[in-house]
Amino acid sequence: MIPQDWFIGGIAALLGLLFVVAATGNVEWYFQLRKIHRLEDRFGRKGARFTTVVVGLGLIVLGAAIAMGVTPRFSSAKQPPTATP
Repeated sequence: MIPQDWFIGGIAALLGLLFVVAATGNVEWYFQLRKIHRLEDRFGRKGARFTTVVVGLGLIVLGAAIAMGVTPRFSSAKQPPTATP
């Protein structure tokens, strides 16, 4: 694992933690943010809280995966068979 993975993973996890704490704590300044306020207008306070908790948990998982060095596989094609002696 390289230091950049730790840094980016840590930032994603910290942002996810901020989302979860602000949504579960029903922090007023958080719900006055423009995009969160838009969520609140559309789904109500309870729906906005649920949505941001789910997004926050997703960011925490993503941050942990990045910090552990997990990389996506972009090719869905099967690997060519290797020759056996």
